[in-house]
Amino acid sequence: MLQVDWLWGSQEKKSWVAVCESPCRASVAPGAVFRVAGPGVRASSPFAIPDSATHVAAETGSRGGYVTGVILLSAGAAVGGIGLTLLAADYGSAGGSHETAPEMGMITLAGLATGVVGFVLMLNNRTNVSVWANTNAPTRTASVAPRLTSHGFVF
Repeated sequence: MLQVDWLWGSQEKKSWVAVCESPCRASVAPGAVFRVAGPGVRASSPFAIPDSATHVAAETGSRGGYVTGVILLSAGAAVGGIGLTLLAADYGSAGGSHETAPEMGMITLAGLATGVVGFVLMLNNRTNVSVWANTNAPTRTASVAPRLTSHGFVF
């Protein structure tokens, strides 16, 4: 269940107020600030609906997937950093035997791989909102994070 929220209130105290749940057919004031949110969904960036807009569509990302990505990226960076530090210490020590170099290299690679998986999860779990009129193709107006496509990063 997705919902559209409206940013409402005074300058000192603004809050998100639910406008409708999907599928939403609500008429809203053009120019007002909205977002798409819901249970387990990463909320979109705030967006405004212009006068000419007649449709809003959301491509949602998982909040859990994003949090998992943050955790894996952080853990991967930490493990990779520890492995790299131990590897450098082994090679930097005078008369080091380098017997543990393969293990330290594997720890470093495992950390880096975990970090890459986390980064990809973060990029792919965002919510995009498109706003368009009947005669126009969708135009992206709000995105939480860049995403990786076959053409590179899309913002």
